[in-house]
Order: sequence, then structure tokens, then C-alpha cells
Amino acid sequence: MWHLAGWSDEFAQQPVGRVIDGHPIVFWRLDDGTLAAIEDRCAHRHMPLSMGQCDGNAVRCPYHGLAFSSAGLCINVPGQDRIPDLLRVRAYAVHEEQGWSWVSTASQSEDGPGMVAARIFAAGEQRWISARRRFEVAAPAELIVENLLDTSHFGYVHGGGFKPDWWLAHRPFVTRGERAIEIDWWAEDLAAGDLVDQHAVTHVYPPGIVVIALDDHPPGGASAARSGEEPLAPVAKSRAVIAAVPVAPDSALILLQWSIPADEGASARLATIMDGLEMGFDQDRRIVEAQHANRARFSFPRALAVRSDAALLLYKRLAATSKSADPATASSTD
Repeated sequence: MWHLAGWSDEFAQQPVGRVIDGHPIVFWRLDDGTLAAIEDRCAHRHMPLSMGQCDGNAVRCPYHGLAFSSAGLCINVPGQDRIPDLLRVRAYAVHEEQGWSWVSTASQSEDGPGMVAARIFAAGEQRWISARRRFEVAAPAELIVENLLDTSHFGYVHGGGFKPDWWLAHRPFVTRGERAIEIDWWAEDLAAGDLVDQHAVTHVYPPGIVVIALDDHPPGGASAARSGEEPLAPVAKSRAVIAAVPVAPDSALILLQWSIPADEGASARLATIMDGLEMGFDQDRRIVEAQHANRARFSFPRALAVRSDAALLLYKRLAATSKSADPATASSTD
């Protein structure tokens, strides 16, 4: 399965460690700029290679100085000429495209759902300007995805124009596709300067890639859509990719890329949007971290689902199906 490792410019010629799908992986760049990824451990004493240094195209262990190539082979042992064949670690396939870096934890290397999602977004409409933000969260990536799937918390966590009963009047239409969960909802009479009817279509791809198309229509757009009519053309558009990237079992990154059409005044509007998004993600971060801390501290019975969890339940089933179809997962359970 392909997983998003981060933005390409996060990885330089120094080791960076991530724990992705339970795999400790160290990333670094070779002299020609190629991204490399191998298991984040020295085969000698299991020291994290991510704490070491790059030495040419190799990464060198900080404990006893063993050097490993991008193929995972030990190529140098200080004070020893002969290197046993077993002195090696696993190497991982990587792929970089449009500013995103991906790693495959499976034995195959075809496109994964998340990678396809980012490509479709980037290749769709032209002349967009984008802004990016990076949020560190002291909680597992899975809890971040659960939060992103949920619209019923808006009125309680984010406030503002969202009242506690907001979700009751704006229930999303949730469907499961072959590769993603689709969440389609209209929000009527939102204050965005002038009142608008906002239409959001969100696709959530395992393992934790969220692609959002957000269009603001003149008032009446929601009722027109419910009647099967074509709403008036949108007065504003946004497109977004959000990724929950695991760093360790108890911590993750949220990578956010938000884009709007590159027309007059777009830079100022995008800056205002990003200010609001930073506040919203900080509110979500506090919720998710408190939830995780409570679960880690006490032994609770399993969490129970309610009606608003429809998208989450469908996503978990899709993610389980995707993982069971992963050749690496299948081989590890034989």
C-alpha cells in the first residue's frame, strides 16, 4: 500500500525518520537528489539510522558507524573488511510527484488510491494558487482521520457560524466507492461576506488522504440541488488536499494544501482563509490530543458508534478491505 510520507521539500540530505503503517522508515536524499527509504534500524544493534548522518549516498549509524546504501545493504563496517550478506535491512519503494513524497509498504508499486487522488486534484483545473500548512499532533494519525471524516462536531468544537445543532440541518450524504468514501453536503446561508450556499464534496482515501472540492453558490443553490436543478454558478471555489501522516505510534503530522483560483485579489483572500484554517485545525488538534491522552491513561471499553458516525464506519470497512488486499499484509499473516 502506498502511504504519503510528506512534502518533497521536507526531505534533504539528512536522515528523517517516520513510522508509517507500523514500519520504522528512514528517508534521505542521494547526491543526485533521488529520495531513498530503508528500514530505520542498524542491522548490528538496531540503533535508529535516522539519528545518524548521510555519508555520500549512504546513511551511517551513529552508534558504531556502519553505513547502509539505499538498497538496504551494509556497505561499510569500520575495522572490518568482510561484510556478511545478512547485514542488511529492508528497502522501500518511493515515488515523488507534484511536490508530494510517497512510500510503499507493499511488494508492489502500482499507483495507490491516495496518490491517484492527489494527481487528479493537481491535474484538474489550471491557474490555482496554493498555500500549505503543517501541524504537529500528539496523537495517532487514525484519530486525525476520524476527526476529518466527522461534520457533526463543527458546532461544538469550532463555533462561529456553526451552532451545536448545525449538523442536524446539514446531514451529509455518505457513500462508499471502490477507492474512497464520498461525503457530499450542502450548507445553506453561510456568512462568507455575502450569504452563500456552500457545497462540499469530500473524498477520503485510505490511508488518510482527504481531497475536498468546496464551492460557494448564491443563495438557493442547495434547494435547487435538492430539486434536481442545476444551481447557479459558484461565486467562489476552493480545493484542498489534507493528509494525516504518522510520525510515531503516538504522533502524526497534518499536511494541508489549500488552493483557490488565481484571480485578482486571490493572494489576500487565501491568506485570510489560511488564518481561519489554522484556528480550526488548532481547535481540532486540542480535541484529538485530549481524546488520545484519555484513552492512553485509562482502560476503557470499546467506543460505541452513533448515527453521525456513518462516514467513519464506512471508511473503516474500506480501509480494512484495502489493507487485507495489500500483498505485504497478506504475506505477513500467512
